Amino acid sequence: MEYIGRFIQKNPILKQIDLHGCEIDDDGAIHLAKYLPACNLESLELSQNSISDRGCASLLSSIPSTLLNLSLRGNQVTKSSLQTILTFLDVNQTLKNLTIRNNPILEETIYEKIYEAAKQNNICEIG
Repeated sequence: MEYIGRFIQKNPILKQIDLHGCEIDDDGAIHLAKYLPACNLESLELSQNSISDRGCASLLSSIPSTLLNLSLRGNQVTKSSLQTILTFLDVNQTLKNLTIRNNPILEETIYEKIYEAAKQNNICEIG
């Protein structure tokens, strides 16, 4: 992940990256997160990996203001990340699509809280 992070950082014209199914775990997500604030990504696809609450927190705290689409679908994010996600949605002003389905977090009441927070912040799609 260190190499991918540096690549993203050194290529400001890069707008999207798809790391779907790349066996990224929390440590990989944390390494990647170090490089996100300095990039110009608009779309980050991280679905079908092994990112859990620790990696999710690191990623959400590092999202660049240019990011419009984030997919964490099919990872290991649990309801322990609820407050982290709600805080992120409250602070972030640019994200338009957040995909978190197929994670252990998605109990109906938790999903409703995330949906309401996203709606207040003009996020167009939560999936």
